[in-house]
Amino acid sequence: MTDYIARRLLVAVFTLFVITFIVFLFIRLTPGDPIQTMLSSGKISPDLADDMRAYYKLDKPIYVQYGNYLWKLAHGDLGFSFTTRRPVVDSIAQVFPNTLQLTVAAVLVAFSIAIPLGILSSVHRNTPIDHLCRIVSMIGISMPNFWLGLLLLMWFGLRLNLLPMWGMGSLSDGLWDYVSHLILPAVTLGTALAGLLTRLTRSSFLDKISQDYVKTARAKGLKERVVLYKHVLRNAIIPVVSMGGLQFGALLGGSMIVETIFAWPGMGRLAINAIQKRDFPVLQGTTLVFAASLMVTLLLVDIINSFIDPAIRYD
Repeated sequence: MTDYIARRLLVAVFTLFVITFIVFLFIRLTPGDPIQTMLSSGKISPDLADDMRAYYKLDKPIYVQYGNYLWKLAHGDLGFSFTTRRPVVDSIAQVFPNTLQLTVAAVLVAFSIAIPLGILSSVHRNTPIDHLCRIVSMIGISMPNFWLGLLLLMWFGLRLNLLPMWGMGSLSDGLWDYVSHLILPAVTLGTALAGLLTRLTRSSFLDKISQDYVKTARAKGLKERVVLYKHVLRNAIIPVVSMGGLQFGALLGGSMIVETIFAWPGMGRLAINAIQKRDFPVLQGTTLVFAASLMVTLLLVDIINSFIDPAIRYD
């Protein structure tokens, strides 16, 4: 396992290097730059614009800029924001925990819906219960999260006035204040994942239920609940955990729309603001953190699977 982790980390470093090159190149190949944006809006004078370009080395060839970026990155420096003048590391460190909380909550919502529905659907295969569960899962997969978010805001925020419409709660103001602000964005972000995991849980359970070891367990006279949760669940849950881990990493980088709708102060909103203001260092930093988070998540999923099923080995 140690050798496997070392190999994965080496691959991750190379992958991040490729990602930094692609992001750096494409950002600078697009027309305009943040200095030009500030100059056009009248925030700075032409002389100050020239000084800023020289300070940030935007007047250098692109390979010189990239080399300077890699040198700073190797020393843990993601640069300074063009618009706020703050270190990018500080900006990301401030909002990343918020995105992580939202993503964890969304995944918990997805698993709490998907596993019971998937098991119920597989146990009652080709019955009205199965058809209903499959319809619910398809609705979850097909529903755009921006539409669902606006719908939840309209009903639970405006009409019923049950939950806060935007912002992030604080534990210092009480547990309910924190949870109530988290419910709507977490449900919005986790609904599509819940639909996907429901179908995967159903198909995985149906595959394992027909195996010989399950028939043997039933032949021994074990109760159906014991057969399902002790023998079937442990093997059927592995692909569900793998997919959930993959989607967890994807949700970290795909929460931009949901964070914007609910004014959630996370990485997604930070990246959107960086795109609008053409803040190169912030956009490069958020993309790098998103990519690194996905690769770390995939590695953790492999390790977790090896504990769930001891037969899995990566040596």
